[in-house]
Amino acid sequence: MNLLSPEFRPGMSQKQNHWLTIPLTYEEHLGHMGLDTWSQGVVAWERYWGQTQIELLTEVSARLGYDVFEKAGVKGLLLPCQP
Repeated sequence: MNLLSPEFRPGMSQKQNHWLTIPLTYEEHLGHMGLDTWSQGVVAWERYWGQTQIELLTEVSARLGYDVFEKAGVKGLLLPCQP
């Protein structure tokens, strides 16, 4: 699920902006219910861990003390979260 508006989304074979990288624990990334080992998809992963990717990025931004969305150049390009 990409919550950025269409004009910012990377095209095929293009990487997302590095400022928008979410640091994950081993369990969140490669563990039994990790993003890269669980075949249920991103939405199910977010539901299992209890936070959306945008919520995680917002938390990371607060802990770092600067706005990662501003650094990535996407401030104002975020779409409202879908339930």
